[in-house]
Amino acid sequence: MQILPPTIQYSNNKEYRQRFREIFDISESARTCYADISFNSLDEEDLEDENEETKDELNYDTSMMEKGMEEWFLKTNTESESIFKDLYLLAAGRMFSTDLRIGQAVICSYDTFHLYYACIWGLYHNKCILELSEYQTLKKWFS
Repeated sequence: MQILPPTIQYSNNKEYRQRFREIFDISESARTCYADISFNSLDEEDLEDENEETKDELNYDTSMMEKGMEEWFLKTNTESESIFKDLYLLAAGRMFSTDLRIGQAVICSYDTFHLYYACIWGLYHNKCILELSEYQTLKKWFS
Protein backbone atom coordinates (compact mmCIF):
# COMPACT_ATOMS: atom_id res chain seq x y z
CA MET A 1 0.00 0.00 0.00
CA GLN A 2 2.94 2.32 0.49
CA ILE A 3 3.63 2.72 -3.22
CA LEU A 4 0.04 2.65 -4.47
CA PRO A 5 -1.92 5.85 -5.19
CA PRO A 6 -4.48 7.15 -2.65
CA THR A 7 -7.40 6.59 -5.02
CA ILE A 8 -8.20 4.40 -7.99
CA GLN A 9 -10.55 4.80 -10.91
CA TYR A 10 -12.12 2.47 -13.42
CA SER A 11 -14.92 2.92 -15.90
CA ASN A 12 -15.61 -0.64 -16.98
CA ASN A 13 -15.31 -4.20 -15.73
CA LYS A 14 -11.99 -4.79 -17.50
CA GLU A 15 -10.40 -1.78 -15.77
CA TYR A 16 -11.94 -2.79 -12.43
CA ARG A 17 -10.43 -6.27 -12.71
CA GLN A 18 -7.08 -4.75 -13.72
CA ARG A 19 -7.07 -2.44 -10.66
CA PHE A 20 -7.84 -5.51 -8.51
CA ARG A 21 -4.87 -7.31 -10.06
CA GLU A 22 -2.56 -4.35 -9.45
CA ILE A 23 -3.62 -3.81 -5.85
CA PHE A 24 -3.41 -7.44 -4.81
CA ASP A 25 -0.34 -8.14 -6.95
CA ILE A 26 -2.08 -10.81 -8.99
CA SER A 27 0.03 -12.16 -11.81
CA GLU A 28 -1.40 -12.10 -15.33
CA SER A 29 -0.10 -15.63 -15.84
CA ALA A 30 -1.64 -17.09 -12.68
CA ARG A 31 -4.50 -19.56 -12.99
CA THR A 32 -7.44 -20.38 -10.79
CA CYS A 33 -7.77 -23.74 -9.13
CA TYR A 34 -10.54 -24.64 -11.60
CA ALA A 35 -8.77 -23.37 -14.72
CA ASP A 36 -7.25 -26.73 -15.59
CA ILE A 37 -10.63 -28.42 -15.37
CA SER A 38 -12.23 -25.68 -17.46
CA PHE A 39 -9.47 -25.64 -20.06
CA ASN A 40 -9.39 -29.42 -20.29
CA SER A 41 -13.15 -29.59 -20.86
CA LEU A 42 -12.97 -27.17 -23.78
CA ASP A 43 -11.46 -27.92 -27.14
CA GLU A 44 -9.39 -25.29 -28.94
CA GLU A 45 -12.36 -23.90 -30.87
CA ASP A 46 -14.45 -23.49 -27.71
CA LEU A 47 -11.59 -21.75 -25.93
CA GLU A 48 -11.16 -19.28 -28.78
CA ASP A 49 -14.86 -18.43 -28.56
CA GLU A 50 -14.75 -17.60 -24.84
CA ASN A 51 -15.13 -13.91 -24.10
CA GLU A 52 -12.31 -11.90 -22.55
CA GLU A 53 -13.91 -11.83 -19.10
CA THR A 54 -14.22 -15.62 -18.97
CA LYS A 55 -10.60 -15.99 -20.04
CA ASP A 56 -9.61 -13.49 -17.36
CA GLU A 57 -11.50 -15.45 -14.72
CA LEU A 58 -9.67 -18.62 -15.70
CA ASN A 59 -6.35 -16.80 -15.38
CA TYR A 60 -6.97 -15.29 -11.98
CA ASP A 61 -4.84 -16.10 -8.95
CA THR A 62 -7.52 -16.41 -6.30
CA SER A 63 -4.95 -17.26 -3.62
CA MET A 64 -3.27 -13.85 -3.98
CA MET A 65 -6.65 -12.12 -3.91
CA GLU A 66 -7.63 -14.05 -0.77
CA LYS A 67 -4.28 -13.23 0.84
CA GLY A 68 -4.73 -9.51 0.14
CA MET A 69 -8.31 -9.41 1.32
CA GLU A 70 -7.35 -11.33 4.46
CA GLU A 71 -4.60 -8.81 5.20
CA TRP A 72 -7.09 -5.96 4.83
CA PHE A 73 -9.67 -7.77 6.93
CA LEU A 74 -7.24 -8.38 9.78
CA LYS A 75 -6.04 -4.77 9.62
CA THR A 76 -9.62 -3.47 9.79
CA ASN A 77 -11.09 -6.03 12.19
CA THR A 78 -9.71 -4.56 15.41
CA GLU A 79 -11.29 -2.67 18.28
CA SER A 80 -9.63 0.55 17.15
CA GLU A 81 -11.11 0.13 13.66
CA SER A 82 -14.70 -0.72 14.60
CA ILE A 83 -15.94 1.66 11.90
CA PHE A 84 -14.99 -1.01 9.37
CA LYS A 85 -16.95 -3.62 11.31
CA ASP A 86 -19.98 -1.37 10.99
CA LEU A 87 -19.45 -1.11 7.23
CA TYR A 88 -18.96 -4.86 6.90
CA LEU A 89 -22.18 -5.53 8.80
CA LEU A 90 -24.14 -3.07 6.68
CA ALA A 91 -22.75 -4.57 3.48
CA ALA A 92 -23.32 -8.15 4.65
CA GLY A 93 -26.93 -7.22 5.29
CA ARG A 94 -27.35 -6.81 1.54
CA MET A 95 -26.79 -10.57 1.35
CA PHE A 96 -29.04 -11.26 4.37
CA SER A 97 -25.96 -12.08 6.43
CA THR A 98 -24.09 -10.82 9.46
CA ASP A 99 -20.78 -12.42 8.40
CA LEU A 100 -18.15 -9.66 8.33
CA ARG A 101 -16.14 -11.39 5.59
CA ILE A 102 -19.19 -11.51 3.35
CA GLY A 103 -19.59 -7.81 4.03
CA GLN A 104 -16.02 -7.19 2.97
CA ALA A 105 -16.60 -9.15 -0.25
CA VAL A 106 -19.71 -7.10 -0.98
CA ILE A 107 -17.77 -3.86 -0.43
CA CYS A 108 -15.19 -5.11 -2.94
CA SER A 109 -17.83 -5.19 -5.67
CA TYR A 110 -17.58 -3.02 -8.75
CA ASP A 111 -19.72 -0.17 -7.42
CA THR A 112 -17.88 0.37 -4.15
CA PHE A 113 -14.37 -1.10 -4.40
CA HIS A 114 -12.78 2.27 -5.29
CA LEU A 115 -14.30 3.81 -2.15
CA TYR A 116 -13.18 0.94 0.07
CA TYR A 117 -9.71 1.07 -1.43
CA ALA A 118 -9.41 4.79 -0.56
CA CYS A 119 -10.41 4.01 3.03
CA ILE A 120 -7.87 1.20 3.28
CA TRP A 121 -5.19 3.44 1.77
CA GLY A 122 -6.09 6.07 4.37
CA LEU A 123 -5.84 3.50 7.16
CA TYR A 124 -2.36 2.45 6.05
CA HIS A 125 -1.34 6.12 5.90
CA ASN A 126 -2.80 7.02 9.31
CA LYS A 127 -5.62 9.18 8.00
CA CYS A 128 -8.80 9.72 9.99
CA ILE A 129 -11.16 7.37 8.15
CA LEU A 130 -14.29 9.04 9.51
CA GLU A 131 -13.29 12.26 7.77
CA LEU A 132 -12.79 10.69 4.35
CA SER A 133 -15.53 11.47 1.83
CA GLU A 134 -15.15 7.91 0.52
CA TYR A 135 -16.03 6.53 3.95
CA GLN A 136 -19.06 8.80 4.20
CA THR A 137 -20.19 7.68 0.74
CA LEU A 138 -19.77 4.00 1.65
CA LYS A 139 -21.73 4.47 4.85
CA LYS A 140 -24.59 6.10 2.92
CA TRP A 141 -24.43 3.50 0.14
CA PHE A 142 -24.98 0.62 2.54
CA SER A 143 -27.33 2.34 5.00
